[in-house]
Amino acid sequence: MTYTGPSINFIIVYMLYDNIFIRHGGGGVPMKKNIFFYFFCITAIFLFSCSQEDYFSLLTDAKNFESVLSASLVFRDIDRNEDRISGSLVIAAAPDETGLTSYSLYWGINDHERLSGTAPIAVFNAEGKNHTHTFPADTPVPAGATHFLVFTEGEEGEITVPQSIPIKDLVIKLVKDIRPGPTGSGPGNFISYDGRLFFTADDGIHHTELWSSDGTETGTLMVKDINLVGSSSPSTFHEYNGKLYFAADDSVNGIELWSSDGTSGGTMLLKNINSAANSSLPDHFITYNNLLYFAATNDLGQGRELWVSDGTEAGTALLKNLTGGINSSAPMHLTQFNGLFVFTADDGTSGRELWISDGTSGGTVLLADINPGSGHSNPERFFVWNNRLYFSATDMFNGTELWESDGTTPGTFLLRNIHVTGDGTPDFFAAINGRLLFAATSALHGRELWSTDGTGPGTARLMDINPSGNGNPAYCTPFDDHVVFSADDGLSGIELWTSDGTSIGTVQAGDINPGSGSSSPDGFTVYNGMLVFAADDGVHGRELWIMQEAGADPFLVADVNPSTGNFNPSLFHVHNGRLYFRGDAGDGTGTELWVLYYK
Repeated sequence: MTYTGPSINFIIVYMLYDNIFIRHGGGGVPMKKNIFFYFFCITAIFLFSCSQEDYFSLLTDAKNFESVLSASLVFRDIDRNEDRISGSLVIAAAPDETGLTSYSLYWGINDHERLSGTAPIAVFNAEGKNHTHTFPADTPVPAGATHFLVFTEGEEGEITVPQSIPIKDLVIKLVKDIRPGPTGSGPGNFISYDGRLFFTADDGIHHTELWSSDGTETGTLMVKDINLVGSSSPSTFHEYNGKLYFAADDSVNGIELWSSDGTSGGTMLLKNINSAANSSLPDHFITYNNLLYFAATNDLGQGRELWVSDGTEAGTALLKNLTGGINSSAPMHLTQFNGLFVFTADDGTSGRELWISDGTSGGTVLLADINPGSGHSNPERFFVWNNRLYFSATDMFNGTELWESDGTTPGTFLLRNIHVTGDGTPDFFAAINGRLLFAATSALHGRELWSTDGTGPGTARLMDINPSGNGNPAYCTPFDDHVVFSADDGLSGIELWTSDGTSIGTVQAGDINPGSGSSSPDGFTVYNGMLVFAADDGVHGRELWIMQEAGADPFLVADVNPSTGNFNPSLFHVHNGRLYFRGDAGDGTGTELWVLYYK
């Protein structure tokens, strides 16, 4: 408790047997009075010198101050319109209501101040139970209100420190109807660049071209009509050195390498690698040592090989012809790893194998011939964890299994032969709590969830999710110190699961489509500390769902496409604090660009 009156140093009390003398500030004439009278006076001076907050803290001196506040507030907005809310706010009763009379709910301008000029939204008597206030659909949020505040009333008045919670006004809206009518513009290939969202879309006039958006309807515009007679179909976007690089077809040069600074004038063909109308099909872009690496096909009889660019036409060139002739090595899966980058390629002699590069022609070499001779090991699904590269590959003895590499030939080896008579086919890698989780198939248990600590003995099945068949875990995504994924236990269909990396901590997060039906959750994306995904509960169609934390019940955000219609949200992309995606509201606008955020 904070004392705000005269300094205690200025009140000196002398007690001599049955007399009391008081001197204020060390001066004055001693006064002889009854000891009980002076004790009352001193107490009164002290109390009246305290602030209102200090006075009411007397109520809490015998217990924790928080015990007289509402234990918690919970509110979830289910109205998707901006500056409108709907839903139930739950006020949990104080742990100790002794001396309390009521709880008053207010709009707040922060976590402790009421919105001026507003009466309580609701008042509840302190009755030893939780209270609920329901906001009806389309309830307006007053201008300036950002929080809900609950003030506790005591027998002596109001406790001046409230319990609070941000309002979190849910907004889900169409950014722009780019192509009016039921067909929809089909936006895709989302990437953040220079503070704007870039993507492809078809407005029905210019076909599929490059677009960008600042999140507003008026700020959502086509960047450039690259192909004047059809679709340029921009793809494989990659930001490098302050520009956006991608493949596009201008109808004259074929599908070639383009760059953009985000403006129409600054969007141009960088280099026609495969001359005339032939296409070089640049893809698998990666930035390494301040240069851009990718795969492309030229017309000089060198096939599809590894290229490099410094962002200029003159500085864009073939790095190395791995086959040494007209055949294509077709580099794929370029991935940075331990200061180098790895990829797969077929040099025409060793088959499709694992390669490594330091960015130079001489430093681009075969890392491991996993399937010796001309056979293909087809390494893929690269995942870097604990300075090791994990991937699937096929050798001549063990089928498609889990491999590990430290970036050297001797350090590239089969980690474990999971399926002794077939293919383990590891996939959907995700790291959590010192373990690497993934899906794999064994002869005895089918396709289930596995984990590894990076050693052979430490690689084992984590859980037999479906004892009678395949659990088929998929889309493993780190979230809240867990991994979330979809799986089928043979009873509930394909539903949402979570794992903390232990068998006992691997559980179904919720039967979204009750019974044997499948909600088939996918698109797992962490946004604003929550997990957002698409699922079908069998009643509302395929809609937006959220899980606020691992272990919490997932909930339907909003039934955007009413009744059993499918909103089909997909291609989630977090940009500037908002979640962009494409969806079809079933209102005749087709599949368009949408956004979700909390105001």
